[in-house]
Amino acid sequence: EQLKRALEDLESYNRILHLQSLCDELTGLYNRRGFITLANERIARLKGPNSGCLIFYADLDGLKQINDTYGHAEGDFTLTKAAELLTQAFKSTDIIGRIGGDEFTVLVIGAAERDKNYIWNQVKLLYDNFNKTSGKPYNISISAGCVYFKSNVGFNLDELLRSADLELYIEKQRKKSVHKKK
Repeated sequence: EQLKRALEDLESYNRILHLQSLCDELTGLYNRRGFITLANERIARLKGPNSGCLIFYADLDGLKQINDTYGHAEGDFTLTKAAELLTQAFKSTDIIGRIGGDEFTVLVIGAAERDKNYIWNQVKLLYDNFNKTSGKPYNISISAGCVYFKSNVGFNLDELLRSADLELYIEKQRKKSVHKKK
């Protein structure tokens, strides 16, 4: 009986450790390993004409300035709030991950290419609404790049993430250009 209980406890601890290895401790989102593992699994199971997907690659604007000005506790708050807002903006079936310091990815399954602007406008609206009511001396904003692909055509997740990251870079440059003109 003791051995049986010990084995059950060990199995339970192993499940907890496995989950911890896939999740970001601060935000509760998937970490890089968790995102890539789950995204590859979900995409591989998709078949048929409704197999379109979007990958968003996003990062927070100005996190370093928030950390430098208000401290790392405020930076952590910003990261957790960003994760919360992303979770609100996307469906529970979408896969959201924090894959680096201030970098997030989202896999939207069953999407059309035309959906990306609508979805990202919804994200920005949530951020804008938070900023209007937060009482914080700074705004939380996020930039993103997005790529569309059909999962039944074949895919390489690393290449898709690189393409979305390139789109993010272009968006960041556009924002800097607009900011300089002001």
